Amino acid sequence: MKITGRISALVICLSVLLIWASASTRQKPQWKGKIETERGVKVVKNSAEPLYGEFVFEFEEDLAIGGDPTKENAYFPRGGVLSVDNERNLYIADFGNGRVQMFDKNGKFTRQLGRKGQGPGEYSFPSKVLFDPEGNPCVWASRDIICFGKDGFFKKKIQFKTFLNASVFGPKGTIVGTTQPGRGPDGPKYALIQLDAEGALLRTIAEYRGEFKKSQTAIIIHAYSN
Repeated sequence: MKITGRISALVICLSVLLIWASASTRQKPQWKGKIETERGVKVVKNSAEPLYGEFVFEFEEDLAIGGDPTKENAYFPRGGVLSVDNERNLYIADFGNGRVQMFDKNGKFTRQLGRKGQGPGEYSFPSKVLFDPEGNPCVWASRDIICFGKDGFFKKKIQFKTFLNASVFGPKGTIVGTTQPGRGPDGPKYALIQLDAEGALLRTIAEYRGEFKKSQTAIIIHAYSN
């Protein structure tokens, strides 16, 4: 029994050594690019040949919503923005119809979230759906955020005291976003700011120029521009 055990252990060791030797003899991919110095600057020139060969992806459709004009609840004539909550429910800010449609994870229509108008739970030009720290859906519409419960009932409206290009919910229900660049002594700059839960300015986190030149005095960004 002892001899058999030693033989078995020896066979295992030899197998491991053979696997290791096989792996060590495999050639590693060699980068075929060049690094050249041009006018005192190092320039990296990559080869047209991929280092690890061509990657081929095959996609399968998992879920499709929209595109059929006869299905009124799932027709988005001018496109929309998709948001997904922690329970995998889908929310689509429908630009063309000025509404927000909710679907479950299987694509079944659940409800319309609020509606177009000026009253409680109503909005104009919905651009996307955010989620507060409790996971409740909130419609971002121009200078307002209209919050609903998970049951779809209206909770509150937050009105920004300043214009934001983009925003997310931050700690303790605060709102973090970027301002539209305006006039400044040394040209326009973006500002990353934090608002309180009621939409008032708490602090300026950072300022940065982005793609703007110092010679520019101001810039206007339309609500529909990227």
